[in-house]
Amino acid sequence: MASKVTFLSTHAGIVLLLLSVVGSPPLAWAQGPSTGGVNAGERPAAAGAFCENLESARENVLSRLAERERAEERRATWEEQREERRGQLENGRDERAERRAVQYDRLVTLATTDEQRAAVATFEDTVEALVATRVAAVDEAIETYEATMAALLEDRSEAVAAYKTEIEATINAIFDDAEAACADGATALEVRSQVRDGMQAMREEISASKDDFTLRAERQAARETRQAAVAAATEAFQAEYQAAKADLRTALTNSPS
Repeated sequence: MASKVTFLSTHAGIVLLLLSVVGSPPLAWAQGPSTGGVNAGERPAAAGAFCENLESARENVLSRLAERERAEERRATWEEQREERRGQLENGRDERAERRAVQYDRLVTLATTDEQRAAVATFEDTVEALVATRVAAVDEAIETYEATMAALLEDRSEAVAAYKTEIEATINAIFDDAEAACADGATALEVRSQVRDGMQAMREEISASKDDFTLRAERQAARETRQAAVAAATEAFQAEYQAAKADLRTALTNSPS
């Protein structure tokens, strides 16, 4: 299937779905007694009933595939989690800003000369500028990550539709062949084995590919890129912040002339 690799590389979840759909014999009606060797045109009642149930079995398998697809639910969940993370980030920033304001006020009380008061004001301006720079860098990293994830979700949604169409076509082909075999006088045992073998072959093909093509690598790469950008911003902030603290400490510990 031409689009399978693209699909599997962006949507491993549907692979697990398909394995659950075709992983066990989906045809309970296929467990009846075999009818042994019969000639075409001499199908016994058991074989006739078996063949008559093929269409309902087809509908059952296809409906299970449709019911288990939850792409939109996953997208909504991801968006909810994204908004929750944003809220937590903003709340954390507000709390740190309040703590910095308390620290600045305390530093002002320690300054006893104009030079020291000027040093405190310089320290406050420097720290706030450093915070703004760090916030901008972190926001950019987060926005890049979210844009990457949104693109992956969009690709996955499109791939889901394409791959589901292929799987449905394969399932329909299996049942079409089974119905043709019934029309040619095949026994219930023969048709049941034909359907089971077709579903098993499809299951094995999907199972063999599920570990080679997943979204895990793309998500991990996006996370690592975001983490590296945030770490770089934090490291740069800390280096300049420590330098500003050292300058302030020197100013506050100098004895008035």
